[in-house]
Amino acid sequence: ALRLGRTEEAQISAELARRILADTPGLPRWQIAAVDELLARIDLETGAIGRALDRQEVALRNKRGALGETPPVALSYLTLGRIRAAAGETEDALEDMRHGLEILREADRGDAVDNARLSAFLSAAYAEAEANPDRRDGLFAEMFETSQFPSGGATAQTIGRVVARIDAESYGFLITATAGLEVRRLALTADDADAAVGRLREAFEVQAGGSIRPFDMPASHQLYMAMFGDFAALPSVRHLVIAAQGSLLSLPFGVLVTAPPTG
Repeated sequence: ALRLGRTEEAQISAELARRILADTPGLPRWQIAAVDELLARIDLETGAIGRALDRQEVALRNKRGALGETPPVALSYLTLGRIRAAAGETEDALEDMRHGLEILREADRGDAVDNARLSAFLSAAYAEAEANPDRRDGLFAEMFETSQFPSGGATAQTIGRVVARIDAESYGFLITATAGLEVRRLALTADDADAAVGRLREAFEVQAGGSIRPFDMPASHQLYMAMFGDFAALPSVRHLVIAAQGSLLSLPFGVLVTAPPTG
């Protein structure tokens, strides 16, 4: 029900399941904790942030007591951090998420980090960097390292690289030999990227009757600006290595127009 957006129905079912589990003797605490986490997620999605935080703290405590510092508990730390970030507790959110990520690193379980939890960490770190310029370089470096964590690391020798993690929020990372690391929040979501790539790829697809549609120059420039326009160091980069994801993988970046089309 929750996946279909029926949060009220999901909450009723989850609360009923919790009562049944609580009244069943001998069940391990982590089973109830799993339902508490589901209820916390429902609270988060419906805006009941305080209640979500209370539920997740209880769930984490019970889960950690039953399972120790294991990958399932690491995900609970990440979820708690996500809720703390929504509550405006950015520093505490980052500490919870860092602890969860460290457990996953030690267990070599980077594959367990989903986009929602990763985006929550990047958003919190970016907000903290914007609020504390003296810590910006360190936080940006941490964001880049963490964004690579699910896919197993990055090549240190890259001359210039833009990495986009496309979800509800997107971030680009540009590394150059002269300017170091730049991080920018991109004006691009997964849906935006899919739509833009679809429009641009139409020019490379033969239509019925053998015709080819004209290349969408304005859309090409818009996508270029959304991905690269805010990077101050980019004009000085002569060789750029790009790591993308999703639908962007099917687009040759050489077709992007760097200047507004005229005429």
